[in-house]
Amino acid sequence: MNIKAFIAAHGNVAAALTAMRGALAQTEARPCSDFLNSNACNETLELTRKSVSALEACNDLKPEVKARPVTTPGSSSKGDNLTAAEANPWDEPKFTPADPAANHEGESCHFFTKAFLRRDGGGTNSYALGAHVCYGTRFYRCEPTGSEVGGHDSGKWKMVGPCAAFKDGTSPRFDASVIESAAK
Repeated sequence: MNIKAFIAAHGNVAAALTAMRGALAQTEARPCSDFLNSNACNETLELTRKSVSALEACNDLKPEVKARPVTTPGSSSKGDNLTAAEANPWDEPKFTPADPAANHEGESCHFFTKAFLRRDGGGTNSYALGAHVCYGTRFYRCEPTGSEVGGHDSGKWKMVGPCAAFKDGTSPRFDASVIESAAK
């Protein structure tokens, strides 16, 4: 993924920088000598540090950007068909909660009702492996993917059935909206 796509995926430069700093901190938390291929680890660290530097330089620019017109594909306007983040990457991203009617099986175990990156820069809004959550009418379990990034497996949602089919499945203690509203 190139840096422009990375920024677009995170919504803005500041959010991409926060994500990259978090990845760097996770990678630096464990010495490369712990890995079978320490050379690959060292190369990853160097590339991540360069990416952080590039994002910091980009974030420091913050020019006065006049947002270009945002249009939707197929509209009659002659805009650039840009998303809001592409029109002005320094704008705060607008978060849209996940669709409660959709099946989120196979997606990362991120919160459904809050943005992935916490606004305070203190981490991510994700569930731990093994977490059980009811969102919409579906009951999910966060299961390991088997692939680790920086020694961490963020997991993917596995739908285990309708919420109502489980004892206490509709209880507030499993309700994603209740759980996530209590989180920072």
